[in-house]
Amino acid sequence: MPAILAKYGARVLTRGGRYETLEGPERFNRFVVIEFPTFEQGVACFYSAEYREAAAFRRRNKVGRTSS
Repeated sequence: MPAILAKYGARVLTRGGRYETLEGPERFNRFVVIEFPTFEQGVACFYSAEYREAAAFRRRNKVGRTSS
């Protein structure tokens, strides 16, 4: 995944590490926050063939969950 993010100029602001859920249901064990230089680059990354393949792998193998 790092190569996909680099291609679109993204940088990971935080991932994993210590956390505490202060409000609402505790559903996640790991958070990842990614920043893109522009909105358009973020959308392009999301719709890229590389990301879609990685996302399909994640869903197929149940190795991660996303939240809206």
